[in-house]
Amino acid sequence: VLCSTYVAEPDCWNKVALRNKIANPRRISPGTKLYLPIVWLKVQPAKAKVLTVEGEPVLALDDGKFKIIKKGDSFSVGDHLYSRKGSFLLEFADGSQLMVKADSDVLFDTLTLYGDSGMVDTRIRLNRGRVKAKVTPSKGSGSRYEIVTPAAAAAVRGTVFRVSSTEGSVDDGEPVMTTEVLKGNVNVGNDQGDQSVDAGYAVKAEKGKAVLAPQVLLSAPILTPD
Repeated sequence: VLCSTYVAEPDCWNKVALRNKIANPRRISPGTKLYLPIVWLKVQPAKAKVLTVEGEPVLALDDGKFKIIKKGDSFSVGDHLYSRKGSFLLEFADGSQLMVKADSDVLFDTLTLYGDSGMVDTRIRLNRGRVKAKVTPSKGSGSRYEIVTPAAAAAVRGTVFRVSSTEGSVDDGEPVMTTEVLKGNVNVGNDQGDQSVDAGYAVKAEKGKAVLAPQVLLSAPILTPD
């Protein structure tokens, strides 16, 4: 069952036995911990499912036309979505969720599931706009969740954060990424370096420049009755 469920490597049983120093792979005691290289695991495409929709966001089709996104739709690698004036909530294979806000443009670069291990590889390209991510804690070293913008990338393992991507200032027009961390930790980086951002902090990154040092988020406003 182990080999048929998790492993794509030929001659699975013998290799698992050698890797874990097991004399008889046909008689493995219950509860035995087995270590398998990630490259051995079965890789299968995953989907992103739409949980809720507001307005009329669309999927770009190959013929240049658009299809309105509806609750229950599923998307794969390469699908290009536009929220327009609406918004939508996505759920990934590991239960992670992504709220795509109005005027956003997202593309799925990677949606991969490693067998039944619970590990996923999710890479989302935010070309423009704003998203809020709630990421399920990693179930192994092979898990990856990244939101990539033209300015920088945010890589996480179990956290809640917001990302916005804009075209930049009028003067230089370079793309700018802002990341606000609400829970956990996010690593934001580009070719010029990276910053580790804890909950309660935010960073700004501009294409071609080093990511700025984290700044404390403003406290939530306190509403009082008149």
